[in-house]
Amino acid sequence: MDIPWFRIPLRIPAYAWLALNRAIWMLGARGPFESFGEAKARAQTVSLELDRLALVHESVVVFGHGLMNQHVAAGLVTRGWRGTPRRTGYWNVIHLRKVQ
Repeated sequence: MDIPWFRIPLRIPAYAWLALNRAIWMLGARGPFESFGEAKARAQTVSLELDRLALVHESVVVFGHGLMNQHVAAGLVTRGWRGTPRRTGYWNVIHLRKVQ
């Protein structure tokens, strides 16, 4: 998912800037980037494709980024996948399995 950027006339730390921009974006503000609704729809499309690929292949590995990974994982969980996220320092891993 894109990092949304709005012109905010404040001098704040980077993480605060990111959190504020994401909150504005999630509340529906639009800009010259993918909307939050479009990003969530794309995550659902990805979860559908992964579910389909898992029917054909024994293992499927996907590399992604933060917020998108969370939304893809949520879509898979609604399709019967189970697992747990693991944090290893900077990197996060979400390991899911299709429950038969």
